Amino acid sequence: MTFAEPAFLLFLLLIPLIGIGAFLADQQRKSNWQKIVAARHQQRLAAPASQTARWLSLSLALLALSLTIIALAQPEQGERLAKTTVRGRNIMLALDASRSMLVRDVAPDRLNAAKAAIFELLEKFPADRIGLLAFAGSASIQAPLTVDHNALIETLNQLDTSNIPTGGSNLADAVNLATHTLKQTGQSTHALIVLSDGELHEGELGDAAYDARQAGVLVVTIGIGTDQGGFVPDPSQNDKRFRDNRGNPVLSRLNPAPLRTLAGDTGGIYIQGVGQDVSKKIETVINRLDEFEGEGGEQITAIPRYHWFLIPAVILFLASIALRSFWKPASPTILRHSTAALILTFTLLQNLPALENPLNNLLAEQALKSQDHQTASELFNTATRQVSGERLARTHFGEASALYKQKRYQDAGHAYSQALLSEDPTLRRDSHFQLANTLFHRGIATSENSPNPSPELLESALTHYDSALELDPSHQPTVENRAHVAKILEELKQQQQEQQQQQQQDQQQNNQDQDQDNQQQEQQTDSESDSESEQQKQPPQPNEDQSESGQEDSNPQNDSDQSEGEQQQQPKPTQDSQQKQNDSDQQNAQPMRPRENETPEEFARRILSENADLQKQPLRSQRLRQTQADKDW
Repeated sequence: MTFAEPAFLLFLLLIPLIGIGAFLADQQRKSNWQKIVAARHQQRLAAPASQTARWLSLSLALLALSLTIIALAQPEQGERLAKTTVRGRNIMLALDASRSMLVRDVAPDRLNAAKAAIFELLEKFPADRIGLLAFAGSASIQAPLTVDHNALIETLNQLDTSNIPTGGSNLADAVNLATHTLKQTGQSTHALIVLSDGELHEGELGDAAYDARQAGVLVVTIGIGTDQGGFVPDPSQNDKRFRDNRGNPVLSRLNPAPLRTLAGDTGGIYIQGVGQDVSKKIETVINRLDEFEGEGGEQITAIPRYHWFLIPAVILFLASIALRSFWKPASPTILRHSTAALILTFTLLQNLPALENPLNNLLAEQALKSQDHQTASELFNTATRQVSGERLARTHFGEASALYKQKRYQDAGHAYSQALLSEDPTLRRDSHFQLANTLFHRGIATSENSPNPSPELLESALTHYDSALELDPSHQPTVENRAHVAKILEELKQQQQEQQQQQQQDQQQNNQDQDQDNQQQEQQTDSESDSESEQQKQPPQPNEDQSESGQEDSNPQNDSDQSEGEQQQQPKPTQDSQQKQNDSDQQNAQPMRPRENETPEEFARRILSENADLQKQPLRSQRLRQTQADKDW
């Protein structure tokens, strides 16, 4: 046998203390009675009561109390297979997995910031069917619609930019795939949550938005990134920056325009950034969807056995009351109080699974005071599932304090945001103040993935400081911390502006240097090609026999070797020269014969030399370059 809430068993230690206290009280009562009233008058003033009945009644009551405590510990024995039903809605998550999501303009980078927002949404909507698709140059379903959020979390942890082999950013394909998948469920309304930096390189987004609206898909878009942006990283490069096909570093910025358009055309909303209130804003859209009821699958649950102890406890309570009444008539007040106690016991046991364990908060506060912050955070987290209302907000605040001491600032910020639901102004002020402190620590934290502080987190910290001052303008720690953070933020922005200007200048200089190198390389290539062409175009030396045959061959000249300018400057040929040219053409038309004293080898060599095609330039060799897409990020 096991117990779902074994901490309740500690109350059994009170049973012997109650027995000892009853015995001491009885002895004290007898002593006082004997001091006040003489022995001969005791029989007349008070009717004798049976000590056996009194102690037997007390024993039965203590035994009933013990069984009640065991029932409160929720004993369990055995297992059974139960079918569960769920009521929820269809939600598809579309996560941008393009290379630009690796930019670190938000901590730690855009992709991991989007994942953190998805984790929060999964916790916010535990009963809804949620699916996941990733997109870059194309879209692909990573996890189908399911209520098994643990499986979806495992898939999300393994997702990175290598899941989609096609580079680029095709949001239209993602919307079309999500619309097609959601329509197959047969529901009339659905939700699509897009997390992207808004860079669109291909696809017709207008047609995709129209199809989504016709299918009843409400699109919520979340812009990940900043207006300043950052360079797309590439570990393979020396400067760790990704370059396009022209060799220029790629600077990626948040582009909210298409995201706003998509959300507006489908009746959804656009949210910039993944702040603490993202889930609340999305909840306003999700609540507009129609719920459906379906089977949640089979679940193995433990069989509760608290009634084994509850029924005997009730019988023993009744027996204890009857025993006291048999030997000594009970007053109406006693009967009334006993009846009220039984009714209260039944009421509590009917709601047994929902009872809170009061020891969790007590032990958690004790652990927090003793600097055991990890144990305190675990106990507070367990207590959050057992309380509600104002106590829930205070429990979240205690959990956040323990996480803050462990420097788990992101988890602490989430817990502090839950404490903001308190109705106590002081607790809300402290929650805003501590939440701002966590954002400050996250904003100034640097690592390999986030080498620079985050001004966005510092701005969020100032917002929460302002909220705390609205609740209590005289809170001096808030005033001092706000002034300190505002000064750091101003210096950081100024530093980033200088770095951005320097980067732009370096980029312009690199582009100029690269253009000059390309021009010099082209000029050198053309010069080498012209030099080779001139060498090949030189005419052969005049033949001695031909020079003797006529004066017109004493200075041969090839018209085709002259440039166009030289041809225009050349004087018009005279009538004699034209006659000589005609004679030469007729001579060339006749078949060539060996000359006197010319061997066959010399004759063949002369024919090849005179008929060589020296006017054509050699072809330039060209390499086939495999170029990447224009926007592969």
